Amino acid sequence: MWFTRTANGFRGWFVVVADDGSLRVGLGTGDFTVTIVDSDDTDSLVPSVSESTVKPGLYHFDVTSTFLVDNGIGEYGISVEVSATGPVLRDAKSEVLRVNQQDLDSISGATWATLRAGHAAGTLGRALNDLFLILGLDPATPLVGTRTARTAGATLVQAITDDGTTVTVTRS
Repeated sequence: MWFTRTANGFRGWFVVVADDGSLRVGLGTGDFTVTIVDSDDTDSLVPSVSESTVKPGLYHFDVTSTFLVDNGIGEYGISVEVSATGPVLRDAKSEVLRVNQQDLDSISGATWATLRAGHAAGTLGRALNDLFLILGLDPATPLVGTRTARTAGATLVQAITDDGTTVTVTRS
């Protein structure tokens, strides 16, 4: 098993070899169980497995940026269990995926897109998005300020009042 970095996390690759040494092609989703466990053994992900269209017999699964961001840097345990018929094939592979800060930084664009996509009020995703907007960091949504208000897009509107000694900013 080996891993490649993608814009949205990592992709795990593996092959399934029959008793005669040939690659097993055409295995379906139900023939595999992939389990990814975070380094604290408190969270897991069970992604689907697909066969390569370029090289039959080469299978892959994705470790998503959302799962990685939620669980941070560390070593992730990965188990691939194969249970296929005709001829009967049972196998298990395991590997450790090491995720460091540079890895998380390299997928930050996809992570931001995921965090900023349509989160409800009161969620962490919405809070991060609002901070991003109020700091004027989104070039597509400039922060606009006047003496009485500041806005960043349609979702972030704040009223500004000044009584001569104290300036108060209130979310509208």
